[in-house]
Amino acid sequence: MLKISTRCRYGLLAMVELGQCYGQAPVSAQEIFKKQHIPKLYLQQLLVKLRRNGLVESIRGAKGGFILRKDPKQIKILDIVKAVEGPVQLISCTKQNKDKCCSKIKECLTRPVWVELHEVVNKVLNERTLYDLMR
Repeated sequence: MLKISTRCRYGLLAMVELGQCYGQAPVSAQEIFKKQHIPKLYLQQLLVKLRRNGLVESIRGAKGGFILRKDPKQIKILDIVKAVEGPVQLISCTKQNKDKCCSKIKECLTRPVWVELHEVVNKVLNERTLYDLMR
């Protein structure tokens, strides 16, 4: 089974919650927790990653919380996935990582399928935005 990580799913849910409040008051981690049921410690770790990668901003104070740094229409799902997960890498020997390929790369009959799948997944994630998820 090919699985999307919990970190990725929760990161997207947190960003959807922030996207729905875009242009309004900051959203606290507690509010995201209540609405999306993401474990608090996990959510805090995700918000740190999203902040470090420039997708969200944290606002301190009694009415503080988190806000998106850009319009949801400008945030690609691929950017969110990379922020919380790292590069989308279905197999180690893609065109970008030929140095990580096994010794059978030239005769590997399955590699073309995995490379194509890698390219399709990245294309879809790069074409869709946070706004698309929110609709």
